[in-house]
Amino acid sequence: MEDSWKAIKEAVFEKWDIIKDDVLGTWKEFKRDLTSKVEVEFFDKKTKEAVKKAVKEFEKEQHYKDDTNITIEQYFNISSILYKKILSILPEGEEAGKIYDLLPQGPGTNFIKSFITNPNGELSRKNVTVEKRSLFTGDQVISYSSDKANYTISITNEHFQKISNISNRQGVNTRKAFNFLLAKANENNFPSDINFTLEEVVNRGIYKSTRAAYKGIKSCIDNLMGLQIEGVRYEGKKEVRNVKSYIFVARDINFMNCTVKTMPGLLEALCGYFSVLPVWAYSLNSKPFIMTDYIYSIARQQRNYKKIAKDGYFTISFETLNRELGQPGPEETQRHAQFIINPLLDSIDEIEEARKDDIKITPIYSHDYKNAYDFLKGYLKVELEEAAHDYLTERAEARKKRTAKKKS
Repeated sequence: MEDSWKAIKEAVFEKWDIIKDDVLGTWKEFKRDLTSKVEVEFFDKKTKEAVKKAVKEFEKEQHYKDDTNITIEQYFNISSILYKKILSILPEGEEAGKIYDLLPQGPGTNFIKSFITNPNGELSRKNVTVEKRSLFTGDQVISYSSDKANYTISITNEHFQKISNISNRQGVNTRKAFNFLLAKANENNFPSDINFTLEEVVNRGIYKSTRAAYKGIKSCIDNLMGLQIEGVRYEGKKEVRNVKSYIFVARDINFMNCTVKTMPGLLEALCGYFSVLPVWAYSLNSKPFIMTDYIYSIARQQRNYKKIAKDGYFTISFETLNRELGQPGPEETQRHAQFIINPLLDSIDEIEEARKDDIKITPIYSHDYKNAYDFLKGYLKVELEEAAHDYLTERAEARKKRTAKKKS
C-alpha cells in the first residue's frame, strides 16, 4: 500500500500549481483530485470505500470546509493522517490492492514483447510491416513500420542468440518485467531512474520470494538491456520525432531499493497510448500470461471498445491467439492436439480460474473439429468489466481528439 499511496500523493501534488503564500488549493480540490486518482489507479472496491470513509472522518474531525485553503505543510500532514486512517479502516490483515496496472504501450512496446517471447516467430500484425535481416557481422536488424511510426531494433548477433536460447519461462518473465517497468515508469512520469523494491516484484506474482526475484530480475533486465532502438514517429506524412538509443542502460539490483536507468524520452516515445493489465495476470503461467497481455493490449483498439459498447464483448480468432502464443501452424506439425489445441484451451482455462470479476472469456468453436485447421476457425469471446472498458474508451477518444487538434 505504501508505494501505491506515495504515487497517489505525488500525482495529486503535481496537479496543483503553487501560488502565493504556499497555498496549493482548497480542500474541495484536494478531495476531488484524490478520489479521481484512486479511480484512475484502479484500486479495488474495499480500498476505494476506505479512502472515501477516511476522507469523511478527517473532514469531520478537522472541521474542514470545501473552501478551506491547503498549504504545503497541511498537505503533508493530511496525507500522513489519511494514510493511517485508510489502513485502520481496511479489514484486519488485509492490504489495499490495485485491480489493474495502468500500462503505457504502443506498437514499439508490443513489438518488443512479441520478440522477447517469440524471437524466431512471425512478428507481423495487421496494417504493420516487419522486415528481418542479418548484417555481415551476424547482427540482426528488425524493422517495424506502419502508417504512423517506424521502429528499427538493432541486436548484436551475440544478444540475438542469447534471446533465442533462453527458456520459455525466462522469456515470459522478461515480458512480465518489461510490463512492470513500464507501469512503474508511468507512475513517476517516465523518470531517468525507475525505482522499485523486490517486494513489489514478489507482490505482483512474477517471483515467489525476494531471493528468487533478486536472481531472476537481473536476468530479465539484462535481456532488455541488449535492445537498441531507433524510432521515427509520424503525424500524417510529417516526421515529428527520431530517436536512437538503448532503452535500458544500467541496473542496480539489491535487497533494499532497485534502480533501472533508462532513456526516458525514448521509452515515452514508444508509448503512444495506455491500456490496463490486471495485477493477477503476473502470477499466470507462460502462455496464459501472454494471452491475457495480448487481450488487454488490443481491447483499447477502436473496433474492439466500440463493439463492447454496442454488444458487450469483442472477439479474437483462435488463429490470431495461436500465432501470439508462438505455437506452430497446423501445416507445421502433425501433432495438432499436443502443440496447438490443448495448449490454447488450457491457457483459457487457467485464465478463467485466476480471473476476478474483471474479465470473462468464452471459447466458441465446433466441438466436432477433425484437426487444428477446423479448430482454429473458432474464436474467443471477451467481456470486460465496466471500469476497464470505460477507461479504455475514454483514453482512446481523448487521444483521437488530440490527434485531430494537431492536424487542424
